[in-house]
Amino acid sequence: MEAPNTQPEADSHIPEPEPEEQKPSSPCHDESSTELKAKFDLSLGTGVRLAEMPALRGVRSRGIAWRVIDNSAEFLHRFVYGRPGKGGERLAALKSFRGFPEDWREDIVTRLGKLKRQKLIDFIRAFGLNIKTSNKQTQLIEDVAKFLMKPEVSSTSGSSGGQTKSGPKQSAGNKRLRSASPAGVAGKKTVPVQQTLTSERVAAKSGPPLPATYPSDDTLRVLVFRRVLHTPRAERVQLTTRLLRMELQQRFGDLESRKSVIKEAAAECVAALIALESAALTAAAATATEIKEGSQDDTANPPALSGVATGQVDMSPS
Repeated sequence: MEAPNTQPEADSHIPEPEPEEQKPSSPCHDESSTELKAKFDLSLGTGVRLAEMPALRGVRSRGIAWRVIDNSAEFLHRFVYGRPGKGGERLAALKSFRGFPEDWREDIVTRLGKLKRQKLIDFIRAFGLNIKTSNKQTQLIEDVAKFLMKPEVSSTSGSSGGQTKSGPKQSAGNKRLRSASPAGVAGKKTVPVQQTLTSERVAAKSGPPLPATYPSDDTLRVLVFRRVLHTPRAERVQLTTRLLRMELQQRFGDLESRKSVIKEAAAECVAALIALESAALTAAAATATEIKEGSQDDTANPPALSGVATGQVDMSPS
């Protein structure tokens, strides 16, 4: 009996599975969301890619610094994608951002004007932009809009991942000092320049962090009290914290970080003056009332006249 033929027939074959069609990846594709699409082509910008900003260099992903920068970019993610985005994933979606199209400028300025000032300040500080946060609101909006239209790396923006501004100059100065210092003079042993510079750095670090003229909190309080006390009552309304700080800065330098001390001292002094003035007015009113009541009593009950005044004088000899 012949064994059954288990070989497949010549014309029969096992169909091979067809390869799956790979969908082309979108240039606006984001790993965090397959539906995330930008409102414009991110590659058409003319500025520096956001991922190349100095503030993002050397920052550990998902770290504290990363989350701070990511949170500050919430409104930028909204402008680009139409939604605020998920926390921790915004920077990944904006890494290819190089600026908005030129015809978007007016709309960007308008939308920035609707944001709170603190959001703009947080964005400026997070990305290390060379923009003064003390500027007026309109100037602050213009500066941020200029950066968003064409991101650029300024010489003072960002401190991580790059050389400091004084780095090359200091190195050149060290070379000049090394070349100018002789090997020895009249048998005296010379100290290496590098060792001298290191000692100076250590001395600078161990010294007081503030200059000798930097005022203490008590000094600021005394000066603020004097200024408020010498200000007439009518002009006291115009004596703002900013005005006091600007006057003190002419003597001590920058006091931006001491605004709370100045404000608190001015408030205490003004409150004390108001209390004293109220007490003085109350005492004056009470005194005036007593004087008025005393004069009314004198009119109602005149003092008795003496015998000389009435003419009833005893003329008999004593």
